[in-house]
Amino acid sequence: MSTTQAFRAHSANRNGQVDPLTEYLSGVAGRAANYAATFGASEEAEVMGYLHDLGKYGDLFQRRLDGKEHGIDHWSLGAWIALTIRRGRWSFESRCANPEQTQ
Repeated sequence: MSTTQAFRAHSANRNGQVDPLTEYLSGVAGRAANYAATFGASEEAEVMGYLHDLGKYGDLFQRRLDGKEHGIDHWSLGAWIALTIRRGRWSFESRCANPEQTQ
């Protein structure tokens, strides 16, 4: 992917407009946090909002949006991270403090 070209969330719509992935994920995360605030889970929902399409950050998936690749999912990476967080094997805080740590 070119450093000047942003990752896209979706293929272009009928008007040729594309959503930058960072803006899209930020919007989803914010909406999820707002909805989940009613039952006290806004932080968790915000993280899941960011993770749900994490696999779109990749050249192969971007090529899929152009119709040049097939059969490439965009959710597995985020789901794996969510499950790993849930099982207590990974945390944002520990990775920030020890980025070289692997488990």
